[in-house]
Amino acid sequence: MKKIIMSLILISLFRLSIPCCAFEGKTHAKINKYIAENTLDQFSINTFLINILGFQKGVKESIQSKYIWQWLEEGGEKEDSPIARALNHFHNPLNNEGLIAINKSLIIWSQLPIGEQAEQFWAKGSWKAPYSWHDTRQYFYNALISQDKNIQDINFVKTFRGLGQLMHLVQDSSVPLHTRDDIHILPDYEKWVAGRNKDREANVNIDSMTPMFFDYSMINESNSIAPVPIANLVDTDKYVWPEPDPSVTLVSDIGLAEYSNANFLSDDTIFSGFPYPKMSESIFYIENGRWYIAGNGSGEYVKHLARLSSLSILRSAFFPWDYTRYPAKIDKVCYGDYASFLVPRAIGYSSQLLKYFFRGRIEISSPEGSVYSLIDGALSPQQFTYIEAKLRNVTPIETNDDGQVISYDQMGSGTLLAVAKYKERTDYQEDLSTDPPDSSSRADNFSYSVSAPIEISSLDSANGMEFTFDFSSNPIPVGITDLYLQVIFKGTLGNETDDAIAVGMKDLSEPMQITIWNSTDMFYLDGVLKKATDISSDSYLRNRVDLDNDGNLNETAIGEPYIEPYNIDTEISFYALDSAPSTVNVYYSQLPYGEYGRLIFLSDDRFNIRINRKAVYPPTNDEMDYTLSGVVNQGTSEDVFENTYVSTFRGIRQHNWHSYAGYYPFITGISTAPWPEVTDGPVSTTTINP
Repeated sequence: MKKIIMSLILISLFRLSIPCCAFEGKTHAKINKYIAENTLDQFSINTFLINILGFQKGVKESIQSKYIWQWLEEGGEKEDSPIARALNHFHNPLNNEGLIAINKSLIIWSQLPIGEQAEQFWAKGSWKAPYSWHDTRQYFYNALISQDKNIQDINFVKTFRGLGQLMHLVQDSSVPLHTRDDIHILPDYEKWVAGRNKDREANVNIDSMTPMFFDYSMINESNSIAPVPIANLVDTDKYVWPEPDPSVTLVSDIGLAEYSNANFLSDDTIFSGFPYPKMSESIFYIENGRWYIAGNGSGEYVKHLARLSSLSILRSAFFPWDYTRYPAKIDKVCYGDYASFLVPRAIGYSSQLLKYFFRGRIEISSPEGSVYSLIDGALSPQQFTYIEAKLRNVTPIETNDDGQVISYDQMGSGTLLAVAKYKERTDYQEDLSTDPPDSSSRADNFSYSVSAPIEISSLDSANGMEFTFDFSSNPIPVGITDLYLQVIFKGTLGNETDDAIAVGMKDLSEPMQITIWNSTDMFYLDGVLKKATDISSDSYLRNRVDLDNDGNLNETAIGEPYIEPYNIDTEISFYALDSAPSTVNVYYSQLPYGEYGRLIFLSDDRFNIRINRKAVYPPTNDEMDYTLSGVVNQGTSEDVFENTYVSTFRGIRQHNWHSYAGYYPFITGISTAPWPEVTDGPVSTTTINP
């Protein structure tokens, strides 16, 4: 009963004095802003936002009227709101408990299941959203797979604010008050760092600090206190009761709470309540007429660990043997020393929480056939119902000094989803009559198509695995610009189980259209297009192609040109630049003369295509290989719109085209000759694979 009464008294005091029990909100905000704007421990959230999430302006992307860095900043400031929330911002590494019996350790608080932070009895209905690790993971996933921009924005805001609040908790574990169960209500270290002085200027310049980091290769090790290994940033369970050893806290893979508890004092635990720092392992000296105590034991050497009071000096004259009871305090000189050790770690360790949250990466590349999707342009509406891609787990867990990955985090069972992100054309016509597009002919905002989920047991980091994503219930239209493919994994990644997230993004070429023509309805004779009947009925023209003057035409065996129109079987294969074709992707059976087929596909920037013509009469089997470039119709980061040239052949518009045609004796000028226009639509293919 006494403990409960004391807890209630502490809660009452805490409600009155909460600003004293954490870094000032503006200090957390400054640290988070600094992290957002810099590359720390080989991670830049700005680069991640641009390259993986597609936010072209990075941390300066505006979501719901604030930049992303401002949401991280706000999270750092608002984790203490409402007041009772901050009761869970303490962690004693010697007993793995929070402030008092009814409060949770900040490690447990940060890892509560989804929604449970909002169910605490003292704060029902008082916050807009819970922000545990699992809550924030779910917000991130919801944002990635949402097709509604408003819902997506809400969840991205919660993601970045939630990360800011989780970073706040790591930063709190650098503060001795939070790791030594101290709710000191008078001016203290945190107020001094923030600058609670007359001019309100901060005493610590965050921008001038050199961050210090946890050994990131150890961050994914299992933790005995909580399941998600980010707990290691706070407590690795190496500095333990009953035989705590401060020397173990001087290595780079020690938790921040362990380091601050073992090597520093708080205002109400000066050489009391905790085994270290010890008065007996300290030295006393005079500086500027004042007596100071330096930590000189097996832990960190802190020159200004505490200052002896005037009463202590008086007592030393009469009771020199009783130095352990000399009154001492922590003054602003001590605070300065503390900050030089603790703030760089607060910055470095909390930045690594951000790095770990976004560590999951998936590499996306083209499948064996080189195209991600392929459809028959004769069908209407024109839309892609599948995307095939090769995926590889490239989640780094250890890198060398140059940033090269030494080892990858293992990706286990979970779910894959593909999301196509694009801007719809406002003027698109299936015959490309309104192409090329420009920036004024596309929607202002992105649209999204989401695939059906695929359950996997693992994703290899050594070899890519091919997957086909089904978009049949949410097709991707052809009339689009600015196309990106994202693949999202949710499941087990390393020691983070069930709700870890990995993301990959690929800037795909926009839908490319190529036409395959059978132009044998005309013959290019002496630089002029003629029909076979016109040639055979004109004696002069007939003699030009009847090389042996025997009255028989089309004798290809003796070198005469074949002037008659004929239908053609055509096989088309797509393949990567450094490989050979292994699959026939498209087959046209008896493509009629004077007609064409249209293919629409998604590809990489450059790829190869092989076209194989097979005809029974005249007997033909020839292959032609081309290297093509994908279509670019999109805005760049400088808001300059690029587009791909669209060509016209026989009145039909396309990005690229191939035509079978007869000629004699030269081919020069055949592509620009005045071919008769074709008004009919494209012929359907017999087979498309995949």
